[in-house]
Amino acid sequence: MTYKDETYHLYYRLIFDVIKELLSNKEIFDNCTFQYTPLYHEGQRIYREQYNVEWWERVQNSLPSNAKVLSIILYSDATTCDHLGKTSEHPIYLTLGNIPSWNRNKPNSKVLLGYFPQLKAKTISQKRSKSFKQQSVHFINMLWIYDTTVT
Repeated sequence: MTYKDETYHLYYRLIFDVIKELLSNKEIFDNCTFQYTPLYHEGQRIYREQYNVEWWERVQNSLPSNAKVLSIILYSDATTCDHLGKTSEHPIYLTLGNIPSWNRNKPNSKVLLGYFPQLKAKTISQKRSKSFKQQSVHFINMLWIYDTTVT
C-alpha cells in the first residue's frame, strides 16, 4: 500500500495456516468447544464463553448439520522492541473463541499472525486526520481479502 508517497508492506502469515497450527496442537484441540453450550446456575442463564451466547446458537443453527462454528479472535497491541522504549511494533495475534478463556490466555493458545506497518505522519494534525485513520484500518482489510483469495 502507498500512503503519502511512501510504500508500506504488511508482513503476515496466512490466516488458515495459523488456525491449522493452533488446532494441530492436541492440548488446544482437545479443550476446544465446537458446539453451542448454554450454561445455567441455579436456574438462571449465565454467559462465560463465546460458545454460551445466543449468537453462537443462531450461527450454529444456520449451518449444515456437519458444520461447526469457528470463532476467530484477532488482536493487536503495541510492543516495545528496545530498552529505551523508542522502537515499537504492532503485532497481530490470532486465537479462537472455541478455546476456553482459562486456556486462551496461555502463550501456546495464541499465534503471531503478522505485524501492522506503522504509517508515518509528518504532523500531529495529519496523524489525527480521518484519511490517516482509514489507511491504518485498511491493512486489516487487506489481510482478509488477500488470505481468502489465495487459499
